Amino acid sequence: TGRVSLKVRAMGPLSRFAQAVVRPAVEVSLAAAVQALMLIQVSVGYGVLWVKWRRKLTGYESALECKNRSEARLSVIIPAYRERATIGATLRRLREAVSRAELLEIVVVDAGGEDGTIDVARVSCAEVVVARSTGGRGPAVAAGARAATGELLVFVHADTLVPDGFDDHIRSALSASPACAFRFAVNRDTVPPARVAPFVVMERTVRLRATWLQLPFGDQAIALAKTTFGVLGGLDDLATVPILEDFILVQRLRILGLASGRATIAEIPHPALCDGRRWTKSGVWRTNLTNQRVML
Repeated sequence: TGRVSLKVRAMGPLSRFAQAVVRPAVEVSLAAAVQALMLIQVSVGYGVLWVKWRRKLTGYESALECKNRSEARLSVIIPAYRERATIGATLRRLREAVSRAELLEIVVVDAGGEDGTIDVARVSCAEVVVARSTGGRGPAVAAGARAATGELLVFVHADTLVPDGFDDHIRSALSASPACAFRFAVNRDTVPPARVAPFVVMERTVRLRATWLQLPFGDQAIALAKTTFGVLGGLDDLATVPILEDFILVQRLRILGLASGRATIAEIPHPALCDGRRWTKSGVWRTNLTNQRVML
């Protein structure tokens, strides 16, 4: 017994060293490797699109229309499935951060979770518009777009916090570009301090993907005109896909950009903060590797 207890005590410092140094280093290395793989995959995919579609697409000119949007009404669409724990903070942040409340509409889409999400939404924002859908994210996004009365649409995840003046940033960006998205960042309040480093790696590589390779994802709050969304199939075939509707939409915007010879998705340099819970649960590298496999 004495030998065993001595061994356990001797291993204590090693275990603490492994927890404090080795494990974080391994997580950062794996995160960097997976993100590098992501950049390679996206670069190859963009090259394939360039060869296939460069200046070969016609009939979508209306989706490229840019005009002064300074007085445009903006509809925020939030698909929500079992988001009772986060929807309140998201709605309160929208109301705090808006520059022109009179030109803002908030649509929350009840995607069928039946956990009281909509009750929390109505308490947090009395003027919220509620739409309903079933069948996944594509139908939810389309239901929100149909219910929206704004000229401009921005799709916000139910756990995302927008930056100050988000509405004016969107209007400015969409006056010069067919679509836009905020800079990707993870809310540090949702990440254990000892596990921040892999998130920094992810944020920096996602910025390369979103700007150089024109591939932002839905957690960056993608915005575009309602007419552009319709032209790209947002109310038609995209309304039937249960997942990856944001990826398909952005792919169509990328093709449109290659066909027209111009970038179609502007990055707004202010961050939209997304919740880190899905990455902290399984690890940044493992979660993102799963995402890459889904997109192949």
